Amino acid sequence: SMGVTMRYMSEKYFKMMCGVQMEINYSQRGWDEKIEDDSGNSYSRTMNYLEIPFMAHLAFGKDALNRGVKVFFNAGPQIGFFLGDNEKINWTTSTTRPEHGKEVENKFDYGITAGAGLEVSTGIGHFLLEGRYYMGLSDFYKNSKRDLFERSAHSFIGIRLSYLIDITK
Repeated sequence: SMGVTMRYMSEKYFKMMCGVQMEINYSQRGWDEKIEDDSGNSYSRTMNYLEIPFMAHLAFGKDALNRGVKVFFNAGPQIGFFLGDNEKINWTTSTTRPEHGKEVENKFDYGITAGAGLEVSTGIGHFLLEGRYYMGLSDFYKNSKRDLFERSAHSFIGIRLSYLIDITK
């Protein structure tokens, strides 16, 4: 994924700095299937999303004006909009799986995201390294007792590298 990050730091309580962080990201999600036999069957699907997380930002350590290192935590809701997908099917037998060729039925995604990381503040900006988890609460296929799938929500773990510059001090 890649995108734009905006952060506003509002309060400082004792040694904890509090703020909000919003992002607008282009993200690729999906999966690969490889069959463990001699058939050479494989399937992959790449799904493109515009995602917007809005998170609380809590940091501990040196204030940004002092130039130093901080540990931070982000958590909050995230929404996403399905932009399109790409499938690659290499299936030599006539039997395929139900998800092969199936259109995305719910193009709006929502869920909860949380992460923790390290921020290094310098004179030229802020460098952030973060591990983040996203748990989707919506399904991209219909999921009822009569449908093929019990659950089809996104879930992923990622590592993010960010660079932020101060607009105002």
